[in-house]
Amino acid sequence: MDPDERQARMVLSGLSDFGPVSIRRLIDHCGSAQEALRCDPATLGDACSAKQQKALRHWRERFDLAREEAFLEHHRARYITAEEEDYPPRLRTLHDAPVGLYWQGPARCPDRAVAVVGTRRPGAYGRKIAREFSAELARLGFTIVSGLAAGIDAEAHAAALDAGGTTVALLGNGLDITYPRENARLFERMRAEGAVASEFYFGRVADRQTFPQRNRIVSGMSQCILVVESGAKGGSLITARFAAEQGRSVCAVPGRIDMPSFEGCHALIRDGATLVQSIDQLLEEIHGHGRQLDLIADIQQGRKPPDPGDRLPGGLTDEEAVVARHFLDGDCLHPDHIVDRADVPPHAVHAALLMLELKGVLAKRPDGTYERAF
Repeated sequence: MDPDERQARMVLSGLSDFGPVSIRRLIDHCGSAQEALRCDPATLGDACSAKQQKALRHWRERFDLAREEAFLEHHRARYITAEEEDYPPRLRTLHDAPVGLYWQGPARCPDRAVAVVGTRRPGAYGRKIAREFSAELARLGFTIVSGLAAGIDAEAHAAALDAGGTTVALLGNGLDITYPRENARLFERMRAEGAVASEFYFGRVADRQTFPQRNRIVSGMSQCILVVESGAKGGSLITARFAAEQGRSVCAVPGRIDMPSFEGCHALIRDGATLVQSIDQLLEEIHGHGRQLDLIADIQQGRKPPDPGDRLPGGLTDEEAVVARHFLDGDCLHPDHIVDRADVPPHAVHAALLMLELKGVLAKRPDGTYERAF
C-alpha cells in the first residue's frame, strides 16, 4: 500500500534505526515523510546514515504497514501525529518529541496535566498520598499522567478515574501488550474511561531502552511532575531529570529520613525540587512556575510582559487592588509605608489591609508589617 503522510510517519517511527530527531531531520530534508519513503536513499547524503539509508530502502520488509493498520482498527486505536490537533500540546515544545503517538481510549490530554510517579513498591503512606493528590487534582480539572506501572503509578491512575477525572498512561511497549500483568484490570479500565498511549508500534516489548523513552513523554506531556515515593534509584528519578531538562516544575513528597524508599525524594529536594506537603503547596508551585514560564516566553518573543495588576487575585475593590499591588514584588511593608506610597487616605489603607488579610491576600507578621500570601 502507498502510505499517506500519517502512515509514512508511522513507518519511520517504527524503523529501529531512526529516532524522533533523525526523522524530523529527514522530513525537513525531503519535504514530507511520504517523499522520504519514495525517494532514492542514495540521494539523501548527510540527511541520514548508511544504516538509515538501508532501512529506508527496505522499509516494506521491516515494517508491515497493513498489519499495523489492522491492529489499529482491531484495538479501536489511532495514530496521532504531532501536526494533529489532539496531539498533547506540551509535547510539541520538546526537541525530541515523538513523531506520533498510538492512542487508545476516550480521554484527551489538555494543557493542564500533572505527572504523578513513584516506586513500584510503595508503603501505605505513599499509596495514600498518591491517591489523595491525584483525586484532588483530577477534581480540579488536571489530567493525571503516569506510566501504568505497579505501585504509585497505578494508584494515581485509579484515584483519578474514581474521582471522575481524566488520566492518561504512557507505556514502554506496544498498546497490545499489558505490562505488568497485575495491572490488567486497571489497563482495561484505562482503555474504557481514560487513555493509554505509546510511542511504540504494536508488538513492541518493553526493554531497558523503552522505559526511559517513555519517561521523557510522561514529563514532557505535563506542566509539573510530582514524585510521591522513590528510592535512591529508579525510573521516577529519570522522569524527574527529564522534567528539569524540559523546564517542567519538579515536586517531591518528603518521608521519614530512615526509610530507603524516600531517599530519592529527599535527594530531589536537596537538589532543588520543591518540597510538597499539601495540595495547596503543589498548586502554588504549578501556578507560580507557569507564570514564570509565560514571562520568559514573553521576553524571548519580544512581547510586553503583563501588567502586574493582572496577577492580583480576583474579587478586590479598587482600593484593595491599589494596596495589594505594593506587595507584588514580595516586599514586607508597614502600613505607614503604604500610606506614604499610595494615593489612598490613611483610614482607607488600614481598612484595605484588614480586608486583604481576611481574604487571604496578605498576611500580617509579628512585627506589624504585611506580606503577600498569594
